[in-house]
Amino acid sequence: TCTDVTDRKRAERELRERTALLRAITESTSDLIFAKDVEGRMLLVNPAALGVIGHPAEQVLGRSETDWHHDPVEAAAIAENDRRVI
Repeated sequence: TCTDVTDRKRAERELRERTALLRAITESTSDLIFAKDVEGRMLLVNPAALGVIGHPAEQVLGRSETDWHHDPVEAAAIAENDRRVI
């Protein structure tokens, strides 16, 4: 049996290219870039945002503000704002 994988290979190449582009943009800008899921967990964070946050990516990715923020009151306020925005 033969299977044409041309479309799958093209889609994989496009995904790699777009991922590389997103990484280049987020890592090269001084602007804060981050994304959270509907539960407020950090999905993406760039070096500029990590500089403000003050924690390495390993400590914030997959976690919510209340898990890593140094000020629990401020973390709760940010989490509440995230809930309203999302």
